[in-house]
Amino acid sequence: MSASTVYQRVNTAWMERRLENVLQRQKELANLHTNVKKQSTELVKAIGQDLHTTPAAAAEELRLVLDVIKALYGDLDFPGALCTERSIKAGHSISSNLFALGPTLIVPATHCPFSSTMIPLAAAVAAGSAVVVLLEPSTTSTNNLLQKLILESFDHEAVGVVLNCQPEPLKDLISRHFGVAVLQSSDDKEELKKALLEVNPSIRIHEPATGLPAIFVDRTTKDLENVAAHLHAMVLQSSRSDTSKMPRMCFVDEFLTEELGSLLEKATYTADLQKNTGVGSSGLKEMLKSIKATFPASYEQRAKKSNSPVIQISNTDSSITAETVGKATKAISAAGKVLLLIPIRSLDHGIDMFNKVNGTRSAQAIYVFADGKSAFYIGSFTNAQQVFVNDIPLRASVEVNPSTSGQSYELPYRPEDFSNNKPIIQTALSKPCNAATDRISLSSHNLNLGKIKQPKGGRMSFFEQGLILGVAILLTATSTALYLSRKGLHYSQRR
Repeated sequence: MSASTVYQRVNTAWMERRLENVLQRQKELANLHTNVKKQSTELVKAIGQDLHTTPAAAAEELRLVLDVIKALYGDLDFPGALCTERSIKAGHSISSNLFALGPTLIVPATHCPFSSTMIPLAAAVAAGSAVVVLLEPSTTSTNNLLQKLILESFDHEAVGVVLNCQPEPLKDLISRHFGVAVLQSSDDKEELKKALLEVNPSIRIHEPATGLPAIFVDRTTKDLENVAAHLHAMVLQSSRSDTSKMPRMCFVDEFLTEELGSLLEKATYTADLQKNTGVGSSGLKEMLKSIKATFPASYEQRAKKSNSPVIQISNTDSSITAETVGKATKAISAAGKVLLLIPIRSLDHGIDMFNKVNGTRSAQAIYVFADGKSAFYIGSFTNAQQVFVNDIPLRASVEVNPSTSGQSYELPYRPEDFSNNKPIIQTALSKPCNAATDRISLSSHNLNLGKIKQPKGGRMSFFEQGLILGVAILLTATSTALYLSRKGLHYSQRR
C-alpha cells in the first residue's frame, strides 16, 4: 500500500474520531499487550538478529514496552470519562479536558526500533490520535514483526505503517498535515523537521536529546571495585552502540584515575574483549589518530597497551580541554567498546567540561558514582535529562527519551504529549458585570507572605556562630578584667 493511501485512511479515521472513545483505546492497548507477550520469543530473536544484541538486552526492551503499555492502560479511566461528560452536560466547569492534536507521524530510532516505535505509538493511541509509522528498512526482521503486531492490535484505519525503502514515501508524508511528529532517527532528522514545519507551522515535534552522555566518578564513592565492575559490564561489554545513551567519556577524580584504570584493565584483559574492541578497524585507526593529536602523552601510554579498551588521560597532560575531550570522545564512539578516563580536579571542573563538550545540547542521561550530596550537586548543574546514581541500568540503553516536560524513566511518553487541554468554564447566565475596575476588590487582593518569611530558629550559619562566640569571649574577657582590676584595687587600699 502506498504512503498516500495509508495517510488518507489514517487521516479519515482521525476526522471520524475512531479512537475518541476511551473504552476503545483501552481495548487497543490490551490487544497490543497480549500480542507482544504472545510474540516475545520471536521478537527477542528478531531484535538480536537485526541489532546483534544479547537476548538479555532484547528482553529488557520488551519488558520496557510492556511496562509502558500497562501504565498507559491503567491511567485510562472510562467511568471517569463518563462522569466528566455528565458533569459538563449538567453545567459544571472542568479544568482538564484533553483532546488529541491530530494525526501523528512516528519515525523510530535505528538503534532500538521496537521500543522507539511501540512506546510513542501506545501513548498516541491512549491520547486518541490516529498514527502513521514510518519504518526504516535496515531492521528487516523487527520490521516484519512490528507490522504484524500493529495489524493484529490496532484499528486498521486508525494506525498505518509505511516502509521507508525509497525517497517517495518520505516526500509524500512530509507534505501532509500532522498534529504531532516523533522524530527519533538521527539520519536527515533536521531536514525532515524543517520540511514538516513548512507544511505544519504549529506541529508539535518530539525528538530525543543529542548530547553525549557521561560518567562521573567522585572521590566520595565508597567502592571503586564495584564502580569498575559496572563500567566493565554495562559499557565495555554492552551490545548497544548508540552514542546518545552509551557513555564513552568518564570524568574521574584525579586521585582515583590510576586505580580505576588499573581495575578496568584487569577486568577487561581477555582475548574475547580484545577482539571485540575493533583492533585493526578503520574506526580504531581514526580514534588512535585523534588521541595522538589531542593527548600526545596519553597516546604513548596507550601504545604500550594497544588492545586495551580503556584510554586513560594522564593527570599531567596539559591539553585536557572541552574541545580536545569532545574530539576524542567522538572518535572513540566510532571505534566501538572503548572508554575515555578523564581526570578532573573537582566536581566543578568536570561539570564545566561536560557542559562545554555538549554546548547547547542536552544529554539523555549521565551516570554518577558518588555519595548523595555529590550526586545531587552534579545532577543539579549538568545539562542532562536523567541522572542515574551508582548504577548503569540496562533499561537506559534501550530507551529513547524525548525532550518533553512530562517524560520520566518509567513513562517516556504520555498522552499529554499528543494532546491539547481544552478547559470548559460554565457560569449561570446573568446580566453582564460592570467593566469598571473595582478598586476596593483590587486593594483587598493579598498574598500569604508567611511563605517567604525565614523560619525562626534552625541552624545558624558559620558566620553567625563565630560572631556569637566572639562576642561571648569578649564579654567574658571584659568581665574577668574588671573583676581582677577591682580585686587589685581593693588589695592595694588594704595595704
